[in-house]
Amino acid sequence: MKDYILLAYLIVLFPLPGHGQIDSTRLFEESRKQLPHPVTSFQQLSRPGINQSFFGGDPAPGVIYHTNQAAPVLAIFEGKVISVFQADKMYGVITRFGGYFITYYGLSKPMVQKGEYIKGNQFLAKLAAGPERDFELQLIISTAKENLDPSPWLKESSGQTL
Repeated sequence: MKDYILLAYLIVLFPLPGHGQIDSTRLFEESRKQLPHPVTSFQQLSRPGINQSFFGGDPAPGVIYHTNQAAPVLAIFEGKVISVFQADKMYGVITRFGGYFITYYGLSKPMVQKGEYIKGNQFLAKLAAGPERDFELQLIISTAKENLDPSPWLKESSGQTL
């Protein structure tokens, strides 16, 4: 019996090829220029440094989607929800797939919960109204070591440039 428990721990700690974080990370990396935009109806995209004061970090490279409505926000990739948080009267969701994290911020009440495994294109929430009745989604992709520019992963959008 002890041997089976030890084997179970070893499988968790050292997953077999094809079943581990390295393969998940590789799968995400191979998705460059293939991921959909999380908001399908947006008027403008911008790429300023995104304030990460709710994380206590420096401004992060990111993409901001600007709309004039509470548009639905969809997951750009599958992953496990590791955090649902509230800051400045809006919500954020952080998902993880392999060694990558995707942060969506500017949401009304999310329809996903921490610990839930989500699929790509799954509905997360609608955009929340900002202080000037504007609607913005901040999208950040990161690893445990650094924040990354999301634009290399996103599909080209008609008429919009990143």
